[in-house]
Amino acid sequence: MSAQKTYWLHHATARPMLAALCVRKEIIRSLIILLIAVVSHYAGANQHPGEMPDCWKTPRAVHNTQAIDEMILKHVFISKLVGAPLVELEYISPNHGYSFSYINRRPNSSIKINSEKAYLVTIALRNIFGLSNVKWVNENLIFFRVYIGQEVFLDIIFNVEREEIALSQIGRFSKYAITL
Repeated sequence: MSAQKTYWLHHATARPMLAALCVRKEIIRSLIILLIAVVSHYAGANQHPGEMPDCWKTPRAVHNTQAIDEMILKHVFISKLVGAPLVELEYISPNHGYSFSYINRRPNSSIKINSEKAYLVTIALRNIFGLSNVKWVNENLIFFRVYIGQEVFLDIIFNVEREEIALSQIGRFSKYAITL
């Protein structure tokens, strides 16, 4: 009989301790969920300057900080065109030293640049949806937007003197915020 009493006492004292442990687990789990919600809120708030995407009244272009290298390697090809006549092309730079012209065709477009060298620089754009906003930014930088699809695009700034991409960003036209 004493063994049964001991068991009963042990069981009786364990039950409230077990209940208290379950309550503590629930509190800890609730605190972790609250912490995750707060952290994700602040992380999401820093991704979009201005209003949060759920407050946008109209669709807009959402940019990432840097274009994905594989997208540039897949669609943008820079080469030198030796032996071509070195004439002044259609769009002249602000310092009247350089010029460029472009052909916008789907799926392949191109930009030819005369940078007062013994050759023309050609930027060939392959398997694209379109090309737009080709313009001088300053005396030696050209900006252009390459559409990869109906929503995704690459914004590229090309340095004419260095013959390289100075800056590139990937973007998407969207009503919703989408991580690229």
